[in-house]
Amino acid sequence: MEQNALSASLNFAGAYNSVRNFTAFGNKINSYNCPSDTPNQPSPAGSILAPQTSYAGVVGLTDIYAFGWGGTLNADRCNTIDSEGVFGKANMSLTVAAITDGTSNTAFVGEQSQFLNEPPGSNFNFNYVGGWFAGPPWGGTGGWPGDARPTGVLSMVPKLNSPANTTGAQAAIGSAGPFGSTQYSFGNTPGFANDPTCTNNLGQWGFRSHHAGGGNFLFGDGSVKFLKNTTNLAVYRATATVSLGEIISADSL
Repeated sequence: MEQNALSASLNFAGAYNSVRNFTAFGNKINSYNCPSDTPNQPSPAGSILAPQTSYAGVVGLTDIYAFGWGGTLNADRCNTIDSEGVFGKANMSLTVAAITDGTSNTAFVGEQSQFLNEPPGSNFNFNYVGGWFAGPPWGGTGGWPGDARPTGVLSMVPKLNSPANTTGAQAAIGSAGPFGSTQYSFGNTPGFANDPTCTNNLGQWGFRSHHAGGGNFLFGDGSVKFLKNTTNLAVYRATATVSLGEIISADSL
């Protein structure tokens, strides 16, 4: 990103929340912010510095945030559930050869702007892949009661630009999930991807923009595609997976 000074200020011997990295992580990089996005307020005093970003990595169609495996499955990666997408929660990486659906059909990064009616003090747009954050935001004011969202990676289970859920239904996340474990956990029926509430009214967990009618996505071949809100849901979700063998025609995006 040609940010040589910020790069030089990174101290890899310290964690992201170390005082040694406040310089690097306390600066907002304009290239990571869409011009149409609404600026949020700086992080409250005493909190971990969290520069805003308008983009997030794409995970698959499974809840990797709140749930994990028990026993020894993926024990080397804290029992995390693997994502069907390019990005995941654990220490993992993919080769280009592993993207058997094709890089031109696989979304890597998408837009995650503030919601149009979101208060500027809602400091959620920071780069954290490991889980989710609950609102109101740090400092206790300016957020939405009942809000919860991941930030560094998002799912393509909710339709693009779905409205936010601020009813408090997500309060149980981390134990039974926002809509109950039988609906929002790995391998159950109807499952996260098939629940109408998750599809139509869980915008915090999906991609969103301030552009009329859709949002921009970066695909694995380096192309940027503007996906419409009206994109067929099966096609939209197929772009989130790397190796499930879905067929996507060029005119369907």
